[in-house]
Amino acid sequence: MLRQLVCTAALAFPLLGCSPARDEAETPPPAEAAEEAIVEPLPAHLDSQIADYLEQYGRNWPSFRFHGVILVARGNEIGIHRAFGLADLSSEVPNEASTHFRIGTMSAQFIAAAIMVLVDDGKLSLSDPLGKYLPDYPNGKSITVEHLLTHTSGVPNFTDMGWFVDAKHTPTTSQQLIERFRPYKLEHAPGEETTPSNSNYVLLAAVIEKVTGSPFETFVAAHVLTPLAMNATHFGTTEDQQAVGLEFNEAEHLDPVRGVHPGSLGAAGGYVSTARDLLAFNRGLTNGRLLTEEARDRMMGRLESDVGYAWVTNEVRGRTVSGWPGIIDGINCSVLNVANDDTVVIVLANTEVVSAGGVAQDILAMVYGGEPPVYDEHREISEPLVKQVSALGHYTITRKTEEMIAAVDPAQLDSLAEIDVVLRKDHLVLEISGHGNKRMHALGNGRFFFKDLPRTTAQYSALTDGKGRLVLVQPGGAELVFLRKRSP
Repeated sequence: MLRQLVCTAALAFPLLGCSPARDEAETPPPAEAAEEAIVEPLPAHLDSQIADYLEQYGRNWPSFRFHGVILVARGNEIGIHRAFGLADLSSEVPNEASTHFRIGTMSAQFIAAAIMVLVDDGKLSLSDPLGKYLPDYPNGKSITVEHLLTHTSGVPNFTDMGWFVDAKHTPTTSQQLIERFRPYKLEHAPGEETTPSNSNYVLLAAVIEKVTGSPFETFVAAHVLTPLAMNATHFGTTEDQQAVGLEFNEAEHLDPVRGVHPGSLGAAGGYVSTARDLLAFNRGLTNGRLLTEEARDRMMGRLESDVGYAWVTNEVRGRTVSGWPGIIDGINCSVLNVANDDTVVIVLANTEVVSAGGVAQDILAMVYGGEPPVYDEHREISEPLVKQVSALGHYTITRKTEEMIAAVDPAQLDSLAEIDVVLRKDHLVLEISGHGNKRMHALGNGRFFFKDLPRTTAQYSALTDGKGRLVLVQPGGAELVFLRKRSP
């Protein structure tokens, strides 16, 4: 499967890389936001506007239909809280507003909040070394609590390790997970770089357990969930109706995700929640029921740095907008919090082929008066194969593109250095090592598109020296350029 190339807050090329999202870590610009924030009721037509917008998904490709729950609120007003599509594609059980979703990496927000509760109570300090609580952990003297919170510790990501493919089917404790990834070396010196790693929040859960003497989930329930009446939020499984994630396979169909246990990700991704409970969490942060204002703003990145603790914040046309993605097999979520007028947008999607972050960005633009964006799904044309095969061949990346990738994510260079366009029965396929194979659908005149989340297109052109040029283009404008070195 073609995936995004890079997933960083600074710069993203959503072509080939790391998550089913339009770069959720990057705060969305509300397209028509005014220069000065004016607190007023949500637009009266927002409900129908959002419904019409979501109907665009899957018009031509049924697999790209939106399945999930949308909630938009301002202060005490809930402007829209609706369910769309199916909670279980196999049994055709519809989503409901109260449907539970695995929130994946958004679980880190609860762990960060629990840490800040302990900071407010004077039980620990952000500058405390990890070794104070886990004395036997490698490099524990140089890794601080804040390094873990900000993903600057250098501890490698356990969900990227080969053993996790099998481990994701069973629940595990923080200590069991730590024992699995502790032998791996740091990717960089603590504080030197920002490298997102789920391992950080597993270590933070262990810190909570050392400080409190209780399992982290017990402390989070008592000091984060219960005070905010988040009664539908649980760690691990729940007996309530739960959305089944949908993954996109190479045959361009959706596969329900079965057997992945949320608890296998530990504190980094094991929580199950609802849109209404996530709203309660955001309101609790806003009204000061959970943390002091300073602790809240530090956690959400609203002080000297826009990078918080499981939050990223930017100033957008006079509005402070904070967000963070929730990603787990077949499910992606996004919550955006606008500080100036207490607006919250929540998108929970139980399909990996619709970007919850992208939908949340578009909805936020509508909240501030923007027109519903047009979601363009390409239509394949009927073109003779003989007109397509000129694009076949083995390609290598150009120096300029190589330099561009190296500046953003050099780890991607090896897999993108060479690509192939091959013939499979009656269609062309793009093969990229480490990113899977993807069918190329004809648009005519050497142009192709892929049925993938970023809506990538490809443009082939013949060069005067008899070689060929292939450009992979994402709607945002990012381009990866390859030159053909040999024909089949």
